[in-house]
Amino acid sequence: MSLMEIILGGGATANVAILGVLLSIKKDNRQTRQRVRRLERHIWPEVFGRDTCED
Repeated sequence: MSLMEIILGGGATANVAILGVLLSIKKDNRQTRQRVRRLERHIWPEVFGRDTCED
């Protein structure tokens, strides 16, 4: 049975499948935000200069 069949079938199994998908998306988004923050910390000062509010 595929994930789409479980989701479209309804019921408790579908709710668990949807929750799993949502948690996976949330984790991916969190990891992406962390990577972007790391990149910004290194690139921002080189491109725009030091942030005066940081001190």
